[in-house]
Amino acid sequence: MNRFLVTLTLSCLAISCLIYWADPRGHYHRPNPLNSLHLLRENEVWTWPSSNIDEREAKHRYLDLIPPPNTVLFGSSRAMVIGQRAFNSKQSFFNMAVTGAVLADYEAFWQHLTSRNPLPETIVIFLDPMIFNDATPSPYNHLGFDIPFRQRLAPRWAQPFVGLHVVFDAVQDFFQWQNLLAAIKQLGLKIGWLKGDPSEQFKGYHADGSITHAFWDTQSSVTLSRIVTLSVILHGKLNGLEKPYDPEAVRLFSEFLQELTAHRISVYVILPPYQPYGYRMLQSIPEYRDSLEEFVHLYQNFRNSSPDIHFCDARNAEDMGCSEGEFADLFHFNAACASKVVKHCVDPLRD
Repeated sequence: MNRFLVTLTLSCLAISCLIYWADPRGHYHRPNPLNSLHLLRENEVWTWPSSNIDEREAKHRYLDLIPPPNTVLFGSSRAMVIGQRAFNSKQSFFNMAVTGAVLADYEAFWQHLTSRNPLPETIVIFLDPMIFNDATPSPYNHLGFDIPFRQRLAPRWAQPFVGLHVVFDAVQDFFQWQNLLAAIKQLGLKIGWLKGDPSEQFKGYHADGSITHAFWDTQSSVTLSRIVTLSVILHGKLNGLEKPYDPEAVRLFSEFLQELTAHRISVYVILPPYQPYGYRMLQSIPEYRDSLEEFVHLYQNFRNSSPDIHFCDARNAEDMGCSEGEFADLFHFNAACASKVVKHCVDPLRD
């Protein structure tokens, strides 16, 4: 037992030293990579200096570099590929979508917008079920910066030790890869042709806040799209569909919508599309089908109680004219599909 404890302690100490030495977020001795963020030209891309970039801080910092935008987009990673081109509008546009967006992110960005004048004329919200999973304090601070909750609460000297959760993340990645292999097997395919990791990291930002992504930006093969989609479903992380909804979160979102309309802002709430093959699978699994129905019920309640807000249900990608190849996985569509959704749901914005 003592040998086990000594081994565990030394292993944790070694990993903590590695985290301190690597310093991926610039907490200890390396410069913050976001210091290189600058005002971009229209055809320029700011390449992320690290896959571990603090995207929330990057969005807040860049928002301070540009004039107040006329149109703003809120959402999760599913909406991050949407740029001004999708709207075909002369209005200035900024994409504030961030990975794993929660209500606290919406509120943080909204407070940032209200600190500047004028306010945006239009706000487009790509709404995910996970918004309603939890109303407890977010793992992000009030400014919306992406600081892991456990690190933010720990004293500075203890932060490398608290960062040990990266080990568990690595274990989780291993099992997610196993799910990918299971998906390939279930579809009756051979693995020999699959090269590289399809969940490749982001590449960088455009001037309008949208991202460029090596995997999402391209037309995917239907086979690869189905493989990754099935892997996501087997993994069981479904953007909130796998968790119960919190009535308090529903109430807070309703108040958030009321606050936007009180400022005479045109608000569009969109349920983003799912990959068609994966959407049919979700509807065939009772647990996820019931969760989708409950989510749509919440959406309908908002629609009935908010006549001044524009609502659009774009869950069925085929109704939007999006094909399976325009999805990287169950949730993430490319810019071509995004333009079709915007054209269908936000047509009044188009000049």
